[in-house]
Amino acid sequence: MSSSINLTEYGLDDLYTVKRSITEARYAIAAMFCLQIYEWTAGMEMEFKMIHKASWTTMKALYLCCRYYPLSVWILITWAYVGDHNVDTCNHFTRLVHALIAPCQFFAQAVMLIRAVAFAGQDLRVVVLLGLCYLGLVGIDIWVFCVQVDIPPAILFTVLGGTGCFPNYGNEGMGLRIGVSMLAATLMDLLSLLVVVLYCLRSRLNRDVSLARYFMNQGMVG
Repeated sequence: MSSSINLTEYGLDDLYTVKRSITEARYAIAAMFCLQIYEWTAGMEMEFKMIHKASWTTMKALYLCCRYYPLSVWILITWAYVGDHNVDTCNHFTRLVHALIAPCQFFAQAVMLIRAVAFAGQDLRVVVLLGLCYLGLVGIDIWVFCVQVDIPPAILFTVLGGTGCFPNYGNEGMGLRIGVSMLAATLMDLLSLLVVVLYCLRSRLNRDVSLARYFMNQGMVG
């Protein structure tokens, strides 16, 4: 639904559907935050031994970003989405909170890119290919999470007596942009995995050829 929609045109069933959707989204946000905390605490001992005691590398820095940035920003997301706020508060914070979600994509995809490049032996062609794709993904995510992020119509806050600071996901354009972002991230993951698989197969083939040549040479010598 766009910001110009007048909710008074809809009946109680429509209002109930909106309220139920908001409640379900809030439960999902709270559950995701609890899951992050549980997963973090469950692996804290291993993380301390394998990560915090290790020397600083690019992968360590990216791991820490992937680990602690979502934990930090999810506190603000939980406050914004789960709490009941008025329209003025959401006008100030909705766009900021939504923009802070974007780096969650950046860090995770950067880890996949570095791993794929390492498997490829830092092949320049792979670096260029994945680098360009990554820049495209960053551009898409900035467009999705930082550009023209509207909040629901003010009347919704009046009818519900306050609600979470959600972007207006009912807007068709917003829904389409979120879909494009998810598709771009999925394609980036698939491309990185494809590079890893191809170079693993190539390494195995090269190893088999080398072994075959070795045994052939041994046979000739014998």
